[in-house]
Amino acid sequence: MIRNGEKKTGTNRKRWTSWSKPLMLAIAACMTLFPANAIRASAEEPANPYVEMIRNHANNRSEWKAWMRENANPIASVPTRDKDEFADLQFLKPLLQNQRIVMLGESSHGVKEFNSVKARLVRFLHQELGFDVVAFESGWADAYAVNAQATSLSGLEMMKKSIFPVWHTKEVQSLFEYIRKQAETDHPLELAGVDMQPMNAFTDYIKKWLAEVDKKQAEKWNKLEDNYSDAVYSPELTWNELKKKRPEWIQGYEELKKFVRLRRVELSAARPDRPELASILERAIDERIRVLNDFAEARTWLYSQDEKTFEIPTSVNDNFNYIRDLAMAEHLTWLAEEMYPDKKIIVWGHNYHLRKQNTSVQDDLLYMGLPMPTLGELLPDRLKDQVYSVGLYMYQGETASNTREAVKVQSPHDPGSLEAIMKLAGRDAVFVDMKHQRPNVGNAWMFTPRKSLYWGMLEETFIPRNQYDGIIWIDTAHLPDYIDS
Repeated sequence: MIRNGEKKTGTNRKRWTSWSKPLMLAIAACMTLFPANAIRASAEEPANPYVEMIRNHANNRSEWKAWMRENANPIASVPTRDKDEFADLQFLKPLLQNQRIVMLGESSHGVKEFNSVKARLVRFLHQELGFDVVAFESGWADAYAVNAQATSLSGLEMMKKSIFPVWHTKEVQSLFEYIRKQAETDHPLELAGVDMQPMNAFTDYIKKWLAEVDKKQAEKWNKLEDNYSDAVYSPELTWNELKKKRPEWIQGYEELKKFVRLRRVELSAARPDRPELASILERAIDERIRVLNDFAEARTWLYSQDEKTFEIPTSVNDNFNYIRDLAMAEHLTWLAEEMYPDKKIIVWGHNYHLRKQNTSVQDDLLYMGLPMPTLGELLPDRLKDQVYSVGLYMYQGETASNTREAVKVQSPHDPGSLEAIMKLAGRDAVFVDMKHQRPNVGNAWMFTPRKSLYWGMLEETFIPRNQYDGIIWIDTAHLPDYIDS
């Protein structure tokens, strides 16, 4: 990263012409919540003794169709309220019962059916396979604060306070109503997050807590949090302004951490039901200092450049989206090994973050020319062995951007694309397990490079089985039922 106010040039930056800047900044602005992928050197070769057989049958649509008709599991694409609402999901039990972490991706944040299917899967995993935690691609500290107040909030309030607005939909609200209801049972579904991008729930929760001991410290915290939010999100905060203001902000957080340590006994007495809260706050403060030093540095540097001499990072260490994914991997590791060491975890996020080998994905979209490892790839190997990763894709219809604008899914699909192959199952929605498959003439497609669409628009190429353990495919996508404007 850029350190000590020195602006890197030459070896670590790539110069772009002025026409590139609007495009790159538009992509970068989206990437904080829905990153596009980086270009890859080449897709990996299948690591198995059947390479030639796979190559010989990699484009055999008749064999693919027969295999899909026999092996794809049909699932409901909309919620069911039948007596046995999970009847179509029972095939998942032998696949997932021994997994500790199930990752549920999505090729777009703006699909009603993705939300519905995932919400139902979360309930199924909780009720029938004993999963305990659902961790969203949203702020970990905010989710902690909302989870701590679960019995005093409505499901709608929990959703709005804890997860990003891309999921403020009726479909996801139904899941939060379920989480709220389960909070009063012997087997609650704990709410968690893995992101470092803040909302307001944690800020408000800590402010009230600090005010019970020292109102001045509470106000100091609130002001620091306003500055931190600007550093993470504001397009108006320049690189030079950050350099000037950051030392004061970091000093403020360091002083607050000292206060927490000195007054720990009083603070703990104010929240006897949350003995871990002081440690959680210290962890959050440490993260804020780290984010100000690296993520905010990289983000404001990118946004502050002149159009005529616009440069982009040529090292992932200088890329704020990589920094974000690295933080998400660290948070999920912390959840799994420290916060919930004996619990089973569901992760809800974008395919981009959750797939297993993002650096091997080939894209037509040049995202700053960098092969980008993301959360799923950055996890330690000891956790990767416990993960079952599911990618979600759509064939046709409409999806929404993160600003909720309707986007038509690109068509027609390449006949050898992932979406077109899944279509051969002849169903409205299917689940295909890939983790437990041995290569044969019918499933050769999953062991060879396939085109697919990111957000239903941008073409990328990867070997499906190298990225996911399973695929959920929806034939027709619709816009979510958003709750707020």
